[in-house]
Amino acid sequence: MDPNSRLPSLTGLRWAAALIVFGQHLLEQYYNQQLVAPKPVKSVVWAAFTHGGGLGVSFFFVLSGFVLAWSSRPGERAGTFWWRRFSKVYPATLVTTVVAAFLIGGAGPLQLATHLTLTQSWWPRRDVYAALNPVSWSLSCEAFFYLCFPLLLAVMRRLGPSGLWAIAVMMIECVAAVGMNLVPASHDTATYAGYILPPVRMAEFTLGIAVALLVRTGSWRGPGLRWSLALLPPAMVAGLFAPSPSTSTPSRSSR
Repeated sequence: MDPNSRLPSLTGLRWAAALIVFGQHLLEQYYNQQLVAPKPVKSVVWAAFTHGGGLGVSFFFVLSGFVLAWSSRPGERAGTFWWRRFSKVYPATLVTTVVAAFLIGGAGPLQLATHLTLTQSWWPRRDVYAALNPVSWSLSCEAFFYLCFPLLLAVMRRLGPSGLWAIAVMMIECVAAVGMNLVPASHDTATYAGYILPPVRMAEFTLGIAVALLVRTGSWRGPGLRWSLALLPPAMVAGLFAPSPSTSTPSRSSR
């Protein structure tokens, strides 16, 4: 397939994922910051937004790896790639950080420095990674992804379809293992170690690269619309019962 061809089907997926993430942020802002609700309130809509918001973020991380690998330029130097990403992402980040500092305030030197350098997600403190513009923690993860991308892509390009499939499966297993192992942890620990920390989210980004390379080489064309629609309802139902480290309510010694 032509790597320069557009993939319009991704536009609709972006819209749906962004809507669910927005819904989760509304719940956090106006109902419960930790997304923990009493049982009568845990309706299908509630579960769809609390679990779906996290899945939406995962989708965007996978999509980031996919798009970068899909549109990668043969022979492009790492420095050129880094400059293109910096010039595209950082100006808007700088403006929103400065505006947030004036409008919200309350940020000390550490918060301001980490947000300006996109390193806030490396600090296991909510008053750091959630300061100023709270959702920018994901940009901190993306900055780490961009740093690693040239080397990661160069290595994965050397692999055949079997190697790429192996990486894809391992990345999915890593995501599942992290989530399951953090379910008994406190909310703050699970949120940071399983949701915010950049190396943990790297698995989803790497999965996107593997899928893009499989599609580009014609080794996989995706499940298709019919299979996707058929798998969606059982996946949604499973999501209602699957444990989530940052939204489940195990016994917590810290509370």
